[in-house]
Amino acid sequence: MKASVATTGGLSPPKESNQLQVGTPLRLVREADNRYDPDAVAVMYYDKENDEAVHIGYIPSDENSMLALFMDMDWGHLFECRICQVNPEAHPERQIQLVIKVKRNMKS
Repeated sequence: MKASVATTGGLSPPKESNQLQVGTPLRLVREADNRYDPDAVAVMYYDKENDEAVHIGYIPSDENSMLALFMDMDWGHLFECRICQVNPEAHPERQIQLVIKVKRNMKS
């Protein structure tokens, strides 16, 4: 599944944009108590320079309902999420494109 990240105010160069590159792993966090969107899924990345998780935005509301449902069923751990495209010049809701995949079962 490909999705956009509705960034919170756009990227703030250079702090975020130098770490948010194609292939950067992201973490999806369900926010069921979000007052603006009951299906909210936040997008986070790990800032290695400052040793902290950084909230960069949300999966847009027109793209998040199925993902929110899976996460509500405690299946969120089955997904991996990475950046597949970054365009700091684009509209804030289209600056970061990501891909969400089901993790491979590596058991033998």
